[in-house]
Amino acid sequence: MNNRDMVALSLKNLLRRKTRTVLAILGVLIGICAIIVMLSIGFGLQKSFRDSLEGFGNMHLITIYGNPDAVGGKKAKLDDITLADIGKMQSVEAITPTVSISLTFIDEKLIARDVTVLGVKPEIFSTFGHALKEGRNLQVGDK
Repeated sequence: MNNRDMVALSLKNLLRRKTRTVLAILGVLIGICAIIVMLSIGFGLQKSFRDSLEGFGNMHLITIYGNPDAVGGKKAKLDDITLADIGKMQSVEAITPTVSISLTFIDEKLIARDVTVLGVKPEIFSTFGHALKEGRNLQVGDK
């Protein structure tokens, strides 16, 4: 039996059992579609989870607030000496106190409400990955 005879026999059997052939093809198509849908859902959930984690902000940034409550029987202070001690720790790249203020900007036609302006030490500005679009950084004598 050569290849030509085998192909002819296969086609003859497929045409004789039409219902079985259609059901087999339909089963294969449904299986392929199910796999594609499951992969799509998995990739979508993974992207959603990653976006959710990125939405929490910088994972390498720690914010410490001064606490007037007693810690170990002493009043906790967040002053320049404490900041210097934290800055000497092994994994700390930069440290700065911040001042935050919420403002409303009013132009002739535009109003920007609740704009938060954050003040940091100018010498560590580039350490946090911020770059100026124009102008210059603050200098020591600037007021």
